[in-house]
Amino acid sequence: MSSLISYHIGDASIPIHNSTIIIHIVNNCGKWGEGFVISLSKRFPITKDSYLSWFKSGFNMGDVQFLSVDDENRIFVANMLAQNGIKKSVKDSKKYICYDSLENCLSEVSDFALKERLVVQLPMIGSGLGGGDWDTILFIIIKKLSYNKIRCHIFKLS
Repeated sequence: MSSLISYHIGDASIPIHNSTIIIHIVNNCGKWGEGFVISLSKRFPITKDSYLSWFKSGFNMGDVQFLSVDDENRIFVANMLAQNGIKKSVKDSKKYICYDSLENCLSEVSDFALKERLVVQLPMIGSGLGGGDWDTILFIIIKKLSYNKIRCHIFKLS
């Protein structure tokens, strides 16, 4: 399965291929403005506006919002609702990611990626502001995406 996952240094909001879905985790508080979403919303402003509208209309943990952000190059973004709350400060060590919700989200992403024939691109989701354990998150990614033969490009900033 590891041959389906590649690691990169850089900004995950910049697609490295056409026919890509960029996935990331959002919180259930209607807060957008820290972490990966800063670069994502600069590149694709619709992502922030769509998330805020989605928040106002009501959503549930484990839901996914799929957005087409570049029709010509077949670039999509998935806002995955898998974070319950937000980090209060840099000293806050609480785990806000919900692993069960992440599994549900990645199942939906898997179905969408297979149907649309997309590769998946993502930052190291859930291990920063979400407070999650990267090894646990990677196991879920492998279980939900790699087992379905979906290629994943995982980015870290440095």
